[in-house]
Amino acid sequence: MKVVHIHHSCFVLLHNDIAIVIDYYKDTHNVLPKVLKQIKYLYILSSHAHQDHFNKEIFEWSDYCDNVVYLLSSDIKNINNIHYNSKLTFLDKNMTYKDDIIDVKTFDSTDIGISFLISFGGLVFFHAGDLNNWRWEEESTDIEMQEADKSFNAILSKIKDSVRGYIDCVMFPVDARMKGDFALGARQFVNAIKVKYFIPMHTWGMWNKSCDFSKYRNDNYGEYVCLKEGECLNLD
Repeated sequence: MKVVHIHHSCFVLLHNDIAIVIDYYKDTHNVLPKVLKQIKYLYILSSHAHQDHFNKEIFEWSDYCDNVVYLLSSDIKNINNIHYNSKLTFLDKNMTYKDDIIDVKTFDSTDIGISFLISFGGLVFFHAGDLNNWRWEEESTDIEMQEADKSFNAILSKIKDSVRGYIDCVMFPVDARMKGDFALGARQFVNAIKVKYFIPMHTWGMWNKSCDFSKYRNDNYGEYVCLKEGECLNLD
């Protein structure tokens, strides 16, 4: 099993001849054409319609293989000039998609759209989309930050109950634009749920800050893996 970071919040999960592409925005290192040549089954997931998480180019990818499934957040329906096909399923929070290859459960977000819990190849993955504790300390009031904390922890509690306290690999925003305790949501996540591999995303290229997670380490997760664009993690 491989996890390949494409760009920003986009990752590809690769196992045998199957690929799952999550939150494609752009491919600055031209990784995807090489990756997708080797697959027979392709799943394309988009957590919401923000332009840094969704690109209409995904509907051109059916040329890669005959077996393509689109699992998209329902807010993407509102985008104009998209020609949908029969292989597309729109998902809201608290829904499930399951076939012989993958099992996808959706959770709410603290922004628009959804987040994904994916069971695939015998492992469990979580892709947060824009789920985070968005505490903009320099811009928000104390009440707004309290509400952000409450909303995030309510969703986190539901995720914890669903996974029984363990996830193999988590892809989660660590966005230094928030300044202050910008890693608060990431820290709360690994404090609540045991994680084997934690991969920061949505970093906007601020690698030095987003990848310095050493002060947040605890016994509840195994490894913090900073994957830059085009880099790959081999999972056991």
